[in-house]
Amino acid sequence: MLALATLAITQPLLNLLGDNPTFFTAHETSRGQLVWFAIAVALGPALVLGAVVAAADRLAESWARRTHLTVVAGLGFLFVIQVVDIVGGHWIIPTVIAIVAAVGLTVAYDRIEPVRSVASVLGATPLLFVSLFLFVSPTSDLIFPDDVAAVELDDLLDTDDLAPVDDTVDGEDAPSMQARLAERFPSVHVLILDELPMATLLDENGEIDRARYPNFARLDDTSHLYTNATTVGFTTERAVPAILTGQYASAPAPIYTQFPQNLYVLLGDIYDATESDPLVDLCPREICNGEPPTSIVELLAADTTATSTTAPTPTTTVAASIEEAPSEESGSFGRLVTDARVVFGHLATPDGLDIGLPEIGATWGDFGQDLTPDHDSIVVIPTTSTTAAPTTTTALDVSVGTAGDEIVGEEVDPEALAEVNRAFLESLSLNDHRVQDFRRDLDELRTGVAPQLAVIHALFPHVPWRLHANGEIYDDHRLPGYFTAWDDEPTTARAAMQRHLLQTQFTDQLIGDYLDRLAELGTLGDSLVIVTADHGISFVPGERSRAPGNNGAGIAGVPIFVKLPGQTIGETHDKPVETIDIVPTVAAVLDIEIPWSVDGHDLLGPEVDRNRRVLHPFEIDIPDPYLPARDAITKDMLSVFGNGTDGNLYAMAGLRERMTEDVSDLMAGRSGMCWTIERPSAIPDEKGHTGFVFGEIRSSRTERIPIALTVDGVLTGTAYSLDHEVPHRGYALGDPTLFAGAGIDDVAIHEIVDGELRLIDRC
Repeated sequence: MLALATLAITQPLLNLLGDNPTFFTAHETSRGQLVWFAIAVALGPALVLGAVVAAADRLAESWARRTHLTVVAGLGFLFVIQVVDIVGGHWIIPTVIAIVAAVGLTVAYDRIEPVRSVASVLGATPLLFVSLFLFVSPTSDLIFPDDVAAVELDDLLDTDDLAPVDDTVDGEDAPSMQARLAERFPSVHVLILDELPMATLLDENGEIDRARYPNFARLDDTSHLYTNATTVGFTTERAVPAILTGQYASAPAPIYTQFPQNLYVLLGDIYDATESDPLVDLCPREICNGEPPTSIVELLAADTTATSTTAPTPTTTVAASIEEAPSEESGSFGRLVTDARVVFGHLATPDGLDIGLPEIGATWGDFGQDLTPDHDSIVVIPTTSTTAAPTTTTALDVSVGTAGDEIVGEEVDPEALAEVNRAFLESLSLNDHRVQDFRRDLDELRTGVAPQLAVIHALFPHVPWRLHANGEIYDDHRLPGYFTAWDDEPTTARAAMQRHLLQTQFTDQLIGDYLDRLAELGTLGDSLVIVTADHGISFVPGERSRAPGNNGAGIAGVPIFVKLPGQTIGETHDKPVETIDIVPTVAAVLDIEIPWSVDGHDLLGPEVDRNRRVLHPFEIDIPDPYLPARDAITKDMLSVFGNGTDGNLYAMAGLRERMTEDVSDLMAGRSGMCWTIERPSAIPDEKGHTGFVFGEIRSSRTERIPIALTVDGVLTGTAYSLDHEVPHRGYALGDPTLFAGAGIDDVAIHEIVDGELRLIDRC
């Protein structure tokens, strides 16, 4: 059993995950957990199966033999199915081959002694595969990382600007070393968004859509915006290291031992560095340790102009304003094992038989898990919404409040109601762990005795798309095509674009929170602030969202905002640049030399003639010239959803001008079709989701059906059914504010025919 379990389970799983260390960095797996994980994968299955056989043996010897042979057959099937599934084809073919082979293997094992002897000898193979995983695979760098030291301060500076000075200069008190340090080295803040193409943010004039994205516009007002920027990698583990190294180089793992020439190593002897990235780990613990660099502490200690409160001695590890070093706590081992089981399920299941298995690949973890906590912990207040609050004091027959407080049929202060609504909305959006993580990252931003280098990678607006623009959550009913290819006609791709745009609007709120936090710390004006994205996403019908094809413009194009210290007026640039230009730009702004070669160039320097490319195991062609291709994406987006002033993201199938209005004047009888609602069963549903409905539309028609979603006669969204086949899958998003106080019986869907609405009855 140990030998067969090794061949069927241990080797394929450790081999796959060993080549993908991002899986473990995403789970924040510690070194010790990695070792225990390898041991568990190697010995766990055989121990469990052995216990089953032993239990059968206690019943009867015949039961033990039958159970043992059943286990042999099952493990043989798992081994063979993975081998033959490589050939592809319909799932029946590899399944039949695996069954026949497993039966033959079991019979041979039972009747031929040499076969049993070979299996016994193979029992030593777990040690081999565990050793390969721990010592040879790319994941081994997580277990045995090399020491990486920061570039020393003296090697970066060609001047003695920071040398100690006399107490007075020309009769005036000399500025303290800390003040001179802050002026010489402004804080550096880098925010990397995820899966955001530049085309998403633009209006018909090629400028930031100020109505739809006011906080991106706020950033634009005081920054250099590069609208003709492209990424060099269309996966996070390739794109983010390129941003933080300035190099095209790729490596098996996005960890600092694979990319030792990076921004943290460049500035780590000057800056108090922090890294917040769920997938990429380029900052050595010796640098991102929560303490100011020793070189800076010694400079301040030697400062003759400083007072005792501003000049820590070299033995002082950290000033009062500096937080303690991060603990060595790691991610959940149970979550790691659960997700590894899902990965193995896909390994051992042919395409077509993996129905019910959670999809993998979008977030590197939490496969199949709702991003919200258990719904019992969520306070659901169905009658509240941030924009549903009345503008004048009125008598409302509602129930609002928090955690058991109720106000029923009383005079309700609109300001108090609005505050309750805001708190409820906040509780919903915070239940998405990505929002929680980002808000935690903002809370951990700080000021201290040393300049700050803070890099945050936020998983927005990346899938899963599940947030309305105001932060309320709708059910993540996955659209077909993200992991394969969008349909040849545009309906599904546009439904995906709709969700992407809604979540980008919510991302705009997070940008506002980010800028507000820097302003609160008093560092926004004087800091170097860079906001970009690792890569984009494509919504070209018939093409993949993030794989090579006729989709390079959407995947490659990303925004780059650079706000210089003291900058108050924005400037837009359309010269061709790349994300690898960010590190050289930081070095140029700080006036330091990079002691290694980089592929990027200073964004603020002259235009460079370059052959832009997007790397993977292969390259994606970027349209040249790029701007017309980018503008075509924006034009297509605006043709469907309009801009922030005259458009509506819920009007995917038209009737934009009637959105949020009573449309009883458009209703013209019944459609002759019927539908069965599947979700939600209540508004909000049991997990607090609102603003959506999906079910099955029964019709003999083969073309996709334009539908309108109404709540109590008010138009809240339009969409298309998602299938050509019968029956149709109907999924429609609506403005969640219009669902406030409604019941599921108030929700109706209608077929749109020549601008009229024909009711689709419940089946």
